[in-house]
Amino acid sequence: MGMYFSMYWHFPVMVMLIMIISGVISFRFPRFPFYIVLIGSGLIGYVYAFMADLAQFSLNLIAANVYAAFIVTLLVKWGYYLRRKADEMEKQIRLG
Repeated sequence: MGMYFSMYWHFPVMVMLIMIISGVISFRFPRFPFYIVLIGSGLIGYVYAFMADLAQFSLNLIAANVYAAFIVTLLVKWGYYLRRKADEMEKQIRLG
């Protein structure tokens, strides 16, 4: 019960910040390796677990942060891929 109250607002805020930060990094620096973003988000989850005195849930927090960062990074990379394909199709239509 104590974990529920301590994570009531900390955890969603942390996950939202991780999602925003990883999305901005992936959008602003498209060539930046995504695994570094995932490792950084995992480290933030690990640090948060010990700051919030939730060491027994550190693996769950790390997994949640990495999962959230992976989803956002994947969506940004997918958007870049779709943009590149649309440009190629537009170029092909103009030529052919």
